[in-house]
Amino acid sequence: MFYNFRKNKKGFTLVELIVVIAIIAILGSVVGVVVAGFVDDARVTAVTSPLGNLKEQIDLVTVQGKSVKDILIKLFPDKYNKNFWISDVSAAGYTTLVGKSFSIYFNTEEDGSGKYWGTLEISNGVAQDVTSSETEPATKVKVS
Repeated sequence: MFYNFRKNKKGFTLVELIVVIAIIAILGSVVGVVVAGFVDDARVTAVTSPLGNLKEQIDLVTVQGKSVKDILIKLFPDKYNKNFWISDVSAAGYTTLVGKSFSIYFNTEEDGSGKYWGTLEISNGVAQDVTSSETEPATKVKVS
């Protein structure tokens, strides 16, 4: 009698529901790991992209006689202007980069609390490649 009652009943068994939930949980964890990787990549891009723009424009310092600070203000007026640091306090006032070597740092947080730091090296007046790091620079001075 019980067998006939179950045969006519439509629906899912508890085992079937548990299997579906387990499959969804496994897929969710895989997607979570992949998305976390994309988020880290986006954060690295966020700290290196502004410095990449700066690298392209750094020759304006020598050609137009503008200071490093003026170039930062011109290229990154509001949102990012307060997020730049420099390795040498006098470097912000340089109007020529000939023979100068220093680093410009960028962090997505104004107070420098972001996880990633972008670095643009200026070596003998030439802008080098932009790099990113999770390590906060040892010597940094706010460009303001």
